[in-house]
Parts: sequence; structure tokens; C-alpha cells
Amino acid sequence: HSAITFNLPEKRFNMTNTNESAENYLETILILSKKLPVVRAVDISNELGFKKSSVSIAMKNLREKNQITVTDAGFIYLTDEGRAIAEMIYERHELLSKGLVALGVDPKVATEDACRIEHVISAYYDITHGVGLAVLTPAWMSYVLSDTTAPRLARFAREAFGVEEADNRK
Repeated sequence: HSAITFNLPEKRFNMTNTNESAENYLETILILSKKLPVVRAVDISNELGFKKSSVSIAMKNLREKNQITVTDAGFIYLTDEGRAIAEMIYERHELLSKGLVALGVDPKVATEDACRIEHVISAYYDITHGVGLAVLTPAWMSYVLSDTTAPRLARFAREAFGVEEADNRK
């Protein structure tokens, strides 16, 4: 194989007013809200391994951006905007993780690597999560396509996108 090349702009650009740290907090709130009856700052702190004071500052910033609301009891809820961002990030991580698992990567490693891949792309091009995956995925799939990986990529397409094509090379 030759090196992967991407037709991406050389300039940096910003797609939203949400930075990587905020995206991680929003995604964590979404994930915790699926597991817990209510989400509190201490839950986020425990999940991410951050000091509660750091989480409190982040929650203040997310409130100011109207991406979360916090009740008097300290319960944290995503606003419609915050939920939309969190769901996009979560969906992209799930998509890339499933793709890596379909290629034979251990699920835990795939989840960690999916996040790392997206962070590198996002940081380099100053773009949000999801945008980087939209750019990366087709080039990556073309790069790794071979007689060995075609069945795995086809399974990924069937499982992640509902593709019904029986021929693994199409």
C-alpha cells in the first residue's frame, strides 16, 4: 500500500462554537443519561476521572452556550442543541469503533482508537468530531481494501449502514 492521502484544505476552520473538551463532556452526559436516572457533576467527574472543580467549570461553560441545563438539585440535562452535538459525536465514535471491530480489532481497543483517530483529525484541522470521520472513513476504507479485508468491510457496511449487497467487492 502507498501512504493515505486526503484532499483536505490546508487552512484551519471552525465548524461550530464547540471545542473538543466540550464535545467530550456532552458525549459523556449523553452516555451517563442512558445509564443513570439523573446525571450530576460528580457522575461526570467519576466517569472521566477529572476533579469535580474542573467539571464544574466545564458545566458553567456548557450552560453559557445553552448546551445543558442544571436544576437547583444539581441534575444536568442536555438541551436540544447539546443533545444534537452529543448524539453526532456518539454516533461517529460508534461507527468507527464498529468498523475497527469488523476488521478484527479488540472492541475495547477499537473504542479507544476511534476516539484517538478523531481527536488527531479534529485537532489538526480545527474541526469538530464527526466532520473528521466523514472525511477519513472513505479514504481509510479504500486504503485498507484487499481480498482479505473486503469481507470485513462488507460486513461493516451491512451492520453499520444496512447495505444488502451480497458481493463483498461492490
